[in-house]
Amino acid sequence: MKKALFAALAVALMLGAPALAGDTWTGEVLDMVCFGNGQKGAGHASCAAKCLGDGNEMGLLVGDDVVKIDRAASDAGAIKTLEGLGGKNAKVTGKAMKADDGTVTVTVSAAEAA
Repeated sequence: MKKALFAALAVALMLGAPALAGDTWTGEVLDMVCFGNGQKGAGHASCAAKCLGDGNEMGLLVGDDVVKIDRAASDAGAIKTLEGLGGKNAKVTGKAMKADDGTVTVTVSAAEAA
């Protein structure tokens, strides 16, 4: 019993940071390339949607925090929805992981306009 518990703990530690509590976030869908250049909001929505449709890195601005979206591991339909919502608010459901550097990345299971 103790060996099994120890093994499970060791595997959990090797897999990295634990999932964050809570699984729904609402915020502005970001094209991370443009956001890095200071562009966001409704005035940038058409450009963001085009760039996200081209496969640029995606994020979600939640208050003052940026949550990265793991496109590859996320639901394809949810990602397609988010691509069309660049520069607009969305409600995202999924699982988040926090890296040692504080970066939060979400694997999205569902998304809708907010």
